[in-house]
Amino acid sequence: MEKTLIENSPNRETIQIMKKENELKTTNAWNETLSLLDYVCIQIADRYDLFSKGQPRKAMILEILAKNACLGCLNKELKTKSFQRIDSIYSELHQLAANLLVEALHSQFVKNGHKVTIATEASIKYGTADILIIPSLHGISIHSNKLEIIIEIKTGFSLSISQLLRYLIDNNRRSLILWRIRNQQLLFLNAKEIEELLMQFVKMIIARGERLLKASEIDCSHSTETKNWSPNSQQLQETFSDFSRGIVETLPFVVKFIVAKFEQEVN
Repeated sequence: MEKTLIENSPNRETIQIMKKENELKTTNAWNETLSLLDYVCIQIADRYDLFSKGQPRKAMILEILAKNACLGCLNKELKTKSFQRIDSIYSELHQLAANLLVEALHSQFVKNGHKVTIATEASIKYGTADILIIPSLHGISIHSNKLEIIIEIKTGFSLSISQLLRYLIDNNRRSLILWRIRNQQLLFLNAKEIEELLMQFVKMIIARGERLLKASEIDCSHSTETKNWSPNSQQLQETFSDFSRGIVETLPFVVKFIVAKFEQEVN
């Protein structure tokens, strides 16, 4: 009996073949799903005239579709083509944090013997990341088939999970590190490790987009008016104090964490 079980058990070569077949099926399923996502986004862009330099504004479309199930609200937001405007103090702090991190990372990578290109505000397929780090062991390269690390910087308390997920949906070799400065927090996301969640997220976007496109009547009584916001003097002081403290206390750890993740993946 034991001998029969051993004889019928798959050998290592068979297991490897089965593994590759499963990976191929997963890849094909992903490609088909992403193709459908692209189609839905193009259809919505055509309906609402959401194009930039001749290309559909997919990041905007995905962000709007992800945050609301009400077709009336989706219709209103897609028509207005605008988002809430935030005080420039946050964009200034964001830029300062990005510059500090870029130079600190460059120095550390060079110190560790790496050749690295760091591009800030690099455009990726479904959005704009803060810092796209694509190191190359053989020279300086803008693209790499081995690894992509995106560092998303948040200087306030707001957070969009859908924004983080859309950075990862088209590349399972991509990793994302969220740096929340005022909270003094780091979050690491690996596309491969949350592949099933990403698939469910994409399917939700597709289903909602198709529902919008097929709807014969689109109306609701909800208000989607965007409001501009600026901090008062006390909030401004608290924001800058929290930012300063967060930078000083977390920047060295953030650099160490990013470099360690990179070297762990490529070695």
